[in-house]
Amino acid sequence: MSDVISFRLNKDNPREARALNILIRWKFEGHNTRYIVTEALLLLDDSKKNELKVVMLAELNEKLIHVNQIFNQFGFDKNTELLVIDPPAADIKLSDGFIKAVREAARTGINLE
Repeated sequence: MSDVISFRLNKDNPREARALNILIRWKFEGHNTRYIVTEALLLLDDSKKNELKVVMLAELNEKLIHVNQIFNQFGFDKNTELLVIDPPAADIKLSDGFIKAVREAARTGINLE
């Protein structure tokens, strides 16, 4: 079952007058009001999603500019190659020598229960 939607467009309101002219033009081209309003609402929804994407991309761009400034402060430039190190695997074991050195350097502390 369809919902009935009714509205008026005021010719004295510039935006509504423009919308009415668009509606008249599209109807003249053979489209019915239901199709025109449906397409307009779908386009409006898509444009809002695109506006959100634009805002998110602008924020990301600002963050990347900030990161670039930090890199420049440390002497990195566009020609500097960054060394990317893979995170260590979880199954890597510490050497016995390292563990022994840590035990010898450790001091008695407070035991928490």
